[in-house]
Amino acid sequence: MLPAISVIIRTYNSERYVRDALESVLAQDYYGKIELVICYDESSKDDTLKILQKYVLRMTPNRSIKLIRYRHVSPFRAFLHSGP
Repeated sequence: MLPAISVIIRTYNSERYVRDALESVLAQDYYGKIELVICYDESSKDDTLKILQKYVLRMTPNRSIKLIRYRHVSPFRAFLHSGP
């Protein structure tokens, strides 16, 4: 049995690139489980969340997606956030 792998993606105004990032992770030829954890910054001003929500619905048995929504207080504190 192959070990599970977790991939973390942080998003902020990422609508131009987030599809490519998600497709890249989900299309890996690794046969073990891949857990994709997406940290979505609610301060985003584009359609990133709409794109992410569509992907969350596409989960499969060996590919899971967890969406964590948070709002950072300042650009410097965005990287210090540790929970939803």
